[in-house]
Amino acid sequence: MWFGSVLVLLCCCFFSSVNASNGVLSIPPSLYWDGVDGQWSTFQVQVGTPAQTVRLLPGTSANLGNVLLAIIPQGCSATYNAGIDNCSNQRGYLFASNKSSTWSTSRLQNKGLYALDTYVEAQLGLTGNGYYGFDRVSLGLSGSQLPTLENQLVAGIADNNYWLGSFPLSPYPHNFTNLNSPVQSMLSTLRNTSEIGSTSWGYTAGASYLTGDIFGSLTLGGYDQAQFDASTTLDSIPFGSDFTRDLLVEIRSITYDTLGSSPLLAQSTYAFIDSMVTQMWLPTAICKGFESAFGLQWDSDTELYSLSDSQHQTLLDQKPEFTFTLGSGSNTVDITLPYAAFDLTISPPLVAKKTHYFPLKQAQNDSTITLGRVFLQEAYVIADYDRQQFSVSQAAHPGSGVSQDIKALTPPGASSGNSSDSASSSNNNSSSGIGTGTTAAIAVAAVAIVALIGVVWFFLRRKSKKNSSRSELPGEETYEHRLEERKPGSPGTSAPLVAEVDGEGLIERYEAGGDGKVELDASNRTHYEMPDQGEMAEKDGVETPRAVEMDAENRYEMDAGDSGWKSGDAQRGGGER
Repeated sequence: MWFGSVLVLLCCCFFSSVNASNGVLSIPPSLYWDGVDGQWSTFQVQVGTPAQTVRLLPGTSANLGNVLLAIIPQGCSATYNAGIDNCSNQRGYLFASNKSSTWSTSRLQNKGLYALDTYVEAQLGLTGNGYYGFDRVSLGLSGSQLPTLENQLVAGIADNNYWLGSFPLSPYPHNFTNLNSPVQSMLSTLRNTSEIGSTSWGYTAGASYLTGDIFGSLTLGGYDQAQFDASTTLDSIPFGSDFTRDLLVEIRSITYDTLGSSPLLAQSTYAFIDSMVTQMWLPTAICKGFESAFGLQWDSDTELYSLSDSQHQTLLDQKPEFTFTLGSGSNTVDITLPYAAFDLTISPPLVAKKTHYFPLKQAQNDSTITLGRVFLQEAYVIADYDRQQFSVSQAAHPGSGVSQDIKALTPPGASSGNSSDSASSSNNNSSSGIGTGTTAAIAVAAVAIVALIGVVWFFLRRKSKKNSSRSELPGEETYEHRLEERKPGSPGTSAPLVAEVDGEGLIERYEAGGDGKVELDASNRTHYEMPDQGEMAEKDGVETPRAVEMDAENRYEMDAGDSGWKSGDAQRGGGER
């Protein structure tokens, strides 16, 4: 009915505004499992004008994670990925900058062609080039009531080293050698425009191997307490002394659940948590322990621990559980991963044919020890950049049937008057309460709603006298309604979820068909240049991007030789950290 429908719409708008006033943004997952080296939960944004929807993986990397990365059409060209069925959808859809009226490279040289800022990832062999520019970025889908940001830095990529684009979570600015001032990151823009109340986020990658919709969870300006077990949390972990490896955590032991088994890690080591890397990169001695315990064999051709069908079945039957004991000071926490979290497949173009593999890599030195996205399937991380600390918890995997429990993080010295309101004390001191300003806004909004309801009631009563047959206001289909109505198993919902039409005219479906795939390991990498027209060509004298730095002293640049961009030529200057 008119009255009920209007009341519902008013209430939805009202409570959405109250949620926004808390300074927290919950980014909904795309409901897709994407990737070519596993199945990963992505998140949607819209880039350009008109908007082109792309699906992205959250990027926690301090350097590479400060720019939105989107796959461009060259990434699915016949030259690079010929024979890949439905390549655009597999890569989370494409962004065509020439179809956006708001795309600009006027502030950049060489039409925006630079080497990606992969200082940390380059040590794992993950480099590439980007076609940089500034454009409009809207979080989520149309109707999700999430912010739209103007003039955000976007890098178009085609290299298979990063099979999917990236949703940037780093607050550090990006520097180009030809700019006098750094470019603000998306997270910092959200903070500086008061879209979020603190420079923080909470993230877990989701678990495709569990029953139900266990998609990833991403919260900006706070965290979702429903996503982790408060009793298994390692609090107040200080950021690493080198900001490029800020999420640095101590691994004190790695064990598995077979009775009498020897620990896989006998001596503690430090690892960097990086969601832009798929596998776990651990010291060679630890990898040898995995080899001995589970019969793994290193494939030098693919640079993977490939599994034969019999090896895979043996692991499925055994179902080992792996426990990573993390420590900080006198505190520890156990993060347990079932074998299902390691039971991944990898597909072309990264390998010749689809195969099972164990997502483990051999780290050659301490600076390459990394816990990638595999680890984040069972871990929930809260990063608090205002206090330079983070926490790691066992992921709870509440599923779609459990309501969110969104909490805000307040920066030091905020109005709460409690400097301990941080990731380290999130379970007891969250700042999700409504302050004085919000209370006043609620009062004003309540009065306005009551008045508007009265006006609507007056006209409805008047209309009812003129016409005995009452017409109803068509219900507005919100983003939430669309998701609910099109969930698998919902009555009468056989049609796919229609989300957005990208530049290629492709319509998104509710779920990806076939095997999910994503990202790339350090093997079989091919670096593609991206020309201005169709293919991005290498050019002499290209300006190289400066490393993301906290000050102007330290920077690292990519060497541009006469032959153009060369992968692995990143150099770090300006002194040591």
